[in-house]
Amino acid sequence: GTNCEIWRIIGVFSVDDGTCNWEQRIKLVRGSAFATGMGWDSLNSWLNSYTNQIEYGANEWSKASLNIFLNGDYLTRDSDVSTYGLKELAQSQITDAKYYLGGGMSYSENTHYGSTNNMYSWERGIEVYNESGEERTISWIGKVGLMYPSDYGYTYSNGVEDECFSDLRLCYERAGDPSNEALNNHPEAGWIYNSNNLEGQNGSNGMWLLSPNSSNPFCIFNITESGFINDYTPSANYHFAVRPVVYLKPSINIISGEGTEQNPYILG
Repeated sequence: GTNCEIWRIIGVFSVDDGTCNWEQRIKLVRGSAFATGMGWDSLNSWLNSYTNQIEYGANEWSKASLNIFLNGDYLTRDSDVSTYGLKELAQSQITDAKYYLGGGMSYSENTHYGSTNNMYSWERGIEVYNESGEERTISWIGKVGLMYPSDYGYTYSNGVEDECFSDLRLCYERAGDPSNEALNNHPEAGWIYNSNNLEGQNGSNGMWLLSPNSSNPFCIFNITESGFINDYTPSANYHFAVRPVVYLKPSINIISGEGTEQNPYILG
């Protein structure tokens, strides 16, 4: 129908709905990013210890402006329904889920992330920013979130792109540079990167992910225009592309379709 959104399947995961009820649920991501970039957070502030100035854009998802929008106007279609929002039927097909907010090592601490499996563990860990009385939350329960870095990483598994799967910080092509042979890989092989609209701010393009950088109060993991995962710039109030994520209720079934762009699955 008109104004419908096409979503894509990330995978099937064992998910806690926030009440310790664990079930297998299908995880979906919006098929394309919103037409314009958005800030991850533009509401909350933190004290810059170097300049002693108040800065805006904190990497606390439970209070982030993007969270408020996705689980407010976007979820309930209270804003411009021709542009954003889930219709009533879609709202009835998704469920609360626990989203994990563990962070990872910063660029200054480690020039490599290690494998996608390592990132999966960090996301579900308890390492969060905790300085100057600003401790970040470890998890959040709600309906609409964002992808994890590992969601992106697993698109390169099973031989799709072994080097990207092994280290997402080095997932960009530097062909023809013999001093950087490890960087001669192909991020475009992954379907998430290949379907991105990475419209950003001031000519610097990228897409927001859910996980914060645990070593500072303002950085969030993101997918860069070149394809690698970044965690050290920019601040949370910067505008990057956004692709929402939801989990379907276990009772939802495929009632028609072939799962292609031309003939997508219809759920019921």
